[in-house]
Amino acid sequence: MVVKFTQKAKMHWILIILPACFINRIYALPKMSNSGLCIKDPLPVSCSHQLSPELAQDSCLVDQIFRNHSTCKDWFSSSDRCDRVSGCGVVLQPFVDIYYKSGYNFTQVAFNVSFTELARVTHLRFERLDKKEFRFCRRFMLDELAITFQESPVWFDCLFHNHTYSSVEFALDFLVDGRSGRYVFIVPQENRLNTEADLESQEIFIYLHFNSLPKPVVSFQTLKGVNLYTVRIIRWENNFKDTLKTFIVDVRNPKTFAYNYKEIITFDTEVDLDVGNYSVEVELNDPNINGRVSGTPFFVVIDQKLPVMIVACVALFIVAALLLGFLFVVWKSSDSSKRGLLLPQDTKSILFLYDPVSAAHIKVVVALKHYLEEHYNLKVMLDIHDIPQTKHKDPFEWYSMAIHEADCVSIIVSPTIKPQLKEVPSVVDYSTLKTQTMKKRGENNEIIYQHTFSLGISLLISRIRTMMKEKNYNLDRFVVLIPPYSSETNIPPAGVNFRRFRISEQLSGFLKHIQHSTSCNNLERKRMNCFSNTFRWKSLNGIESSSAGVGLENAIKAAVNSVDSDKIIIVEDAVPLCNEILIKKQEVVADVENIHDSSSDEDNKFYVGEVGEFPPHVRNLPSLFNTS
Repeated sequence: MVVKFTQKAKMHWILIILPACFINRIYALPKMSNSGLCIKDPLPVSCSHQLSPELAQDSCLVDQIFRNHSTCKDWFSSSDRCDRVSGCGVVLQPFVDIYYKSGYNFTQVAFNVSFTELARVTHLRFERLDKKEFRFCRRFMLDELAITFQESPVWFDCLFHNHTYSSVEFALDFLVDGRSGRYVFIVPQENRLNTEADLESQEIFIYLHFNSLPKPVVSFQTLKGVNLYTVRIIRWENNFKDTLKTFIVDVRNPKTFAYNYKEIITFDTEVDLDVGNYSVEVELNDPNINGRVSGTPFFVVIDQKLPVMIVACVALFIVAALLLGFLFVVWKSSDSSKRGLLLPQDTKSILFLYDPVSAAHIKVVVALKHYLEEHYNLKVMLDIHDIPQTKHKDPFEWYSMAIHEADCVSIIVSPTIKPQLKEVPSVVDYSTLKTQTMKKRGENNEIIYQHTFSLGISLLISRIRTMMKEKNYNLDRFVVLIPPYSSETNIPPAGVNFRRFRISEQLSGFLKHIQHSTSCNNLERKRMNCFSNTFRWKSLNGIESSSAGVGLENAIKAAVNSVDSDKIIIVEDAVPLCNEILIKKQEVVADVENIHDSSSDEDNKFYVGEVGEFPPHVRNLPSLFNTS
């Protein structure tokens, strides 16, 4: 029998078939994220709507952490780890996301991260394993009221990239109230997700609980209508795979897996792996379906089960080495205390900032440099000695480097009465910068650089401002040294809130402060140095302040008496030392006096009490370093 359709009948059949086809495939269409947290603004966005409409907007907040921020870049793994199976309740699930860009629709793989165990602070980070520069971080903050909604988890389903990363290895790191965890996985291909109509092409998403090693735990996404799965532990050696163990997981039987959450099955292999290279695979267990095999990234298990005797021998050797090292340090400290010297390993660098107002004052600074280097193994950075030895011969560049690298920056207070010098041009006028020299009986001594004190103070202020913005500052690095002929009233505004030491009465206190503030208390130092430095510094504990400074006092007197004239002779035909490029950096070199005009009268009062302590009126950082 032959059936013929008229043109009108054909149109009716088309109208009936098209909706049926659409309905048959609608479940495979991509979906859009619905967490309401897909923001690009770094300001926090509320996630309270996910828990309860009755919660305040600030009960649950999510904010963006930029990838170059220390929290996202230098990710830390807490010693308190998440449970190897539950992973602090963090569940990862992929889906095909649809998004709009430039008027067009695009689809790509996205991930839903669900937090089934609510916590006060939770961090998450996606990171590409082969290229560490790609990172994506978010932070979740919940109050006590929001945490009570434990049955309604918080989730995040926004794209963590703008490119296709199919078959690329990624890691999801998370911190849940200080407990850390990590999942490693391979991003599935977009065209192999949500294709339930073609199970042979479907890709099973699987990720490894990194905290579980050496007993691997994996989680994988089940497929619609499929109940049986095969899980294999694969050992790799010389590019050959060997199936170490095989498991059968039945979705209908909870005894065959750890737990199930929204089609994500978590399975504990409970196999203690030996040293080697491994991966875990999962595939459909159906003889009628030739399904695809999905696997985790390769992971390496290292030897953590040394014999007890070997461990005991190694521990005994380490203890003996530490004991011998401790005795050696104590012996060297005792020997150095008799000589008043520091060990060579304890060499610290100090930058002297001083105003060359007189020849005698300069001689005292030079004498102090030689005395500290000769008797206490300190490296003193001084412009008149160090700048001529550089290739650039540029005070600006040298001071910028010295202030950044010195362990301690010391401002040496000028004499109470300054000699009347020639009219001094503005600090920023580098085109008039001239070299100066002292002349004594026709003999040329060190070169003196004009206006470098103001330059150094300005760069010091700029350095402190930068440190404050980075939240990594330590004002103990900066001190004030007061010679016998100077007064606290002559301390420049930039140093009124630094620790003060009189030279030479408090020399030993100054030296102890250098060691303490530039090792254990310095945020830029490694903690490993603190143990050795603590015992090495005991060489100074037996030095009385009077005996420590008597030699320096004599050196200062000799320096003052050796100068016939208290004038500085300016060499008019000297060549400027700053290059033209650095001359233009006037925004860094500011007038110190003008900067400090904003400080209050209370801040300008000088402390007359014990030198070496902070003035009592200091409660916050001075307005001189205000970064607002």
